[in-house]
Amino acid sequence: MKKFKLSIVTFCLCCLLAVLTACGSGSKESKLVGSWASDYRSITFYDDGTYTASFEYGTGKWTILDNGDLKLTDFYGTTTTTPYTVDGDTLSFPHDDGTVYYETYTRQ
Repeated sequence: MKKFKLSIVTFCLCCLLAVLTACGSGSKESKLVGSWASDYRSITFYDDGTYTASFEYGTGKWTILDNGDLKLTDFYGTTTTTPYTVDGDTLSFPHDDGTVYYETYTRQ
């Protein structure tokens, strides 16, 4: 009977661990996926590594570099690398000096 109770307790602990692990804060990639809009522009990041933007033609590709910066490669192959932050439903691209936000988007 003790082995049975121990098995049940072990099973419950494993289930609890699995649930808590699934509720983590998510990867940087998963936080970025979705549609974002500012007062003048919009951009959508897809989970397949592509994006579309109201200010660009066609579909581009995106990735997050090892240093945490966002790398965007547009339809024509032009690459832009920029730091960014996601805080809840706000996506911000900091200005070159890091103190003033150049543009802020809200999750749609």
